[in-house]
Amino acid sequence: MGEASNLGVSILRHYGIESKVIPSATPPKSKEYSDRFLTTEVCFPLRGVVGDVMAELEEMAKEKGKKMDK
Repeated sequence: MGEASNLGVSILRHYGIESKVIPSATPPKSKEYSDRFLTTEVCFPLRGVVGDVMAELEEMAKEKGKKMDK
């Protein structure tokens, strides 16, 4: 979403929803996750988004550990 991501995060934070912009194009983790979770032929942008989101979720899980249950 480019710069629009910052606007989306600002709106969510205004309503009290914890949010952040997920970094994009984070190889090689992004490619590793997209290869693992997308087993069919899909477009490259979708592979990038899925890989970026899964890589970020793993980093959050490592950072927060069991506290992430909320």
